[in-house]
Amino acid sequence: MEFRAFLAGVDVKVTRAGRAVVVMGDSISDGAGSTVDANHRWPDFLANRLNPKGEGGWGVVNMGISGNRVLSDGAGESALARFDRDVLATPGVKNAGALRGP
Repeated sequence: MEFRAFLAGVDVKVTRAGRAVVVMGDSISDGAGSTVDANHRWPDFLANRLNPKGEGGWGVVNMGISGNRVLSDGAGESALARFDRDVLATPGVKNAGALRGP
């Protein structure tokens, strides 16, 4: 039987500061229809590209919610309502200007 577990977050003790990219979207980001336990969602591929050879350094936080809407509530709060909490408050997230190179 297939089911989805809901997890609000995981605290991890680290030895150095990490960097994070937050993916916010709907079912495409969430992974609806993706192979179960295969890590074949597009945010998984992004994590692999950001961390070649398993080097680490970048965390990809998937905040996709199937049925999510940008401005009005749908399947849960709208993306606009949860942006500060789910994106900006995520440890390791910097503003977009900080991601640009020198």
